[in-house]
Amino acid sequence: MESLEQLHRNVHLLLERYQQLREENQLLIDDNRRQHNELLEANAEIVRLRHELRDLQTAHNILADQKTETREQARLYLTQIINQVDSAIDALRS
Repeated sequence: MESLEQLHRNVHLLLERYQQLREENQLLIDDNRRQHNELLEANAEIVRLRHELRDLQTAHNILADQKTETREQARLYLTQIINQVDSAIDALRS
């Protein structure tokens, strides 16, 4: 009879521990999702800042008193961007 009671207690303890582990697992899953979202946001910010840096460098190359070839490269780059925007607008109209 005593071994049956001990078995009952052990089963009860195991069920409690199982529930605790499930709750801990859910907390870890939630934390993982939060960190993943933070990484995505940080990555998007990095991409935005890289674009901004490139645009600022292009503007600097256009406005700065530098060699003509650097200014020509910046002009060609801006022309490419304008053509890409025009193509995107045409694609959206279709």
